[in-house]
Amino acid sequence: MRATKCCVQVCRRAFNQHQLRLKIRLARAKGSREFWQTVKTYSGRGGGQRRKAPPPADDLAKYFATKISLPGEEGKEVPPLEPAPPGSRKLRGFKITRAGVSKVLRSLDVNKSVGPDGVSPRVLKDCAGQLVAPLTRLFQKIGKAAEFSTSWKVARVTPVYKKEDASLPKNYRPISVLPTLATTFERVLMPQLASFLIEHIPSNQFGFLPDTGTLDVGVILADQISRALEARKDVRLVALDFQGAFDKVWWRGLLAHLWAVGVRSKAYQLFESYLSDRALFVVANGQISERVSIKSGVPQGAIWSPLLFDLFVRNVPQRVREALCLFYADDLTLLKVIDRNNKAAQDAQLELNQDLERLFRFGKEWLLEFEATKSFGLTISNSKAKDLKGRHIPCRMGGHEVKEQEVLEILGFLVDNKGNWSKFAEATASAARQRLGALRRLAPLLDDDCINMVYKTFVRSKIEYGSLVYWGAADGHLRDLDAIQRSALKLLRKPEQVALPSLESRRQAAAVGLACKLLDGKGRGLLTELKPVFVDPTQPPPHRRASARIAARTGGPPRHPHQLQQAPICHRAGFRSLETYKRSLRVRLPEIWNNLNHDVLQQQHIEEFMPIRKQLQNQIKMGGSSSG
Repeated sequence: MRATKCCVQVCRRAFNQHQLRLKIRLARAKGSREFWQTVKTYSGRGGGQRRKAPPPADDLAKYFATKISLPGEEGKEVPPLEPAPPGSRKLRGFKITRAGVSKVLRSLDVNKSVGPDGVSPRVLKDCAGQLVAPLTRLFQKIGKAAEFSTSWKVARVTPVYKKEDASLPKNYRPISVLPTLATTFERVLMPQLASFLIEHIPSNQFGFLPDTGTLDVGVILADQISRALEARKDVRLVALDFQGAFDKVWWRGLLAHLWAVGVRSKAYQLFESYLSDRALFVVANGQISERVSIKSGVPQGAIWSPLLFDLFVRNVPQRVREALCLFYADDLTLLKVIDRNNKAAQDAQLELNQDLERLFRFGKEWLLEFEATKSFGLTISNSKAKDLKGRHIPCRMGGHEVKEQEVLEILGFLVDNKGNWSKFAEATASAARQRLGALRRLAPLLDDDCINMVYKTFVRSKIEYGSLVYWGAADGHLRDLDAIQRSALKLLRKPEQVALPSLESRRQAAAVGLACKLLDGKGRGLLTELKPVFVDPTQPPPHRRASARIAARTGGPPRHPHQLQQAPICHRAGFRSLETYKRSLRVRLPEIWNNLNHDVLQQQHIEEFMPIRKQLQNQIKMGGSSSG
């Protein structure tokens, strides 16, 4: 007994000393990469360790090269493309200046990995003043010769374990690192390339473009669904999956697209060189594989790759003629609004099948095929189950039936078959609670500032992803999310000294930020349908809702001159407006905006709203702070 007691005391003492050392280590490394690595590890979010060594480097290199290939493409003819209209702008070359090179060098991220060329981004940034002249001459020479250096086309690949048997190459995904000078050269030319190519990207593509993101697609989805249900209609969604996507971009096909949009002369020759003779080698288990050639795909980790992929798939939306098409990079979603009768349902199913067949043929023509077995459908309706039964038949694509789901995941947003976003809100709350539990385990080792920082980074970021999308969920779901923030505040030793804006105030602030973006005309595609409309000052004031009338009687804030029109609410006999619609962004936004009382909105004329966005958002957040 005595020995056991002594052993327990020694273990307890060692554990306390370990905790103390860890606490000191976290305090010293606050906010650094080491801090976040330690937080992930000790919170249980650092990922599991594989038990077996990876396969030989040569086996991995061959497997990755096989994935990045298009068998049989050599003899295939490139389908015809419609050329740019006569007189349209051409891109014949790139202007490379010392100022442009200097700007890129000084903006480099010094924490990026050193590439296969052995050049560190830190050296380029810290020595920018001395290196800008020779690098400008080098880049100008490459642009003039229109020949991308062969050594710059070799990627160093690190295999990252995914799951299951660690000895099989298929259970690893490649992470490529390109030569630092190659990516720097691409950064220098990127502004000119983007300004030319973006005008040729269709408006329903939201991936990798300025002022766009997954939230744009989510907001459009939520708005289309809420409006359809409000109009007593059904919605059908089909989420499509490319096979290989970025690894299967056909080089000759991409060059044909570049030529079709007007890339000529030295610029075209540079891309011909860029998309040829590429290779990779794998570093794994202390081994370096032989170099293996790759024959397709946009280079992983390259600066130009996202925009080039958008260009390669630019004609996909043209094949969708009957449904709405939402495109984010390689994620394609079709949306069809349908009247609630059997004839309309049959017609919609036929039209969707025609769209899907055209997309299937596109994949065959351009060697970027859709994975029909990984495409899923969803029917959204608030009709009774007995009325809905047998009305909507599953669609077909490439001879395969598109499987119908109860819940469909699109860009991380969970869409349920009732269209009320309850499943998304529940999943968000569940994931946030798990992260909060990890933070709770770490809390004894962190001071209040670190707890607050980790909460904002790990927990609140999860809660706020898609917050404007699930805003239409029932109040009970939103209260569950609020409870998570209150639980996080209880972890603080002095919660009264930390004021966190409420989640609702942050949602309102996000809505105001989106309004500023739309009012400045920066919305894209279907997002422009959500652009608020100002009240005409020459017209008599419209009928105000009860909340506005009460505010006026109680001496609320003065109305600013930039009032927005309210969204229509159904008051017809026999029809009542749905709560999901009344909680939607379209309905909430004008009321939030019209109640703002910031001084900057008292100006009679405002050229742009984006410059004042932060001021408006901060006012909302300050008015909705919560503390322990």
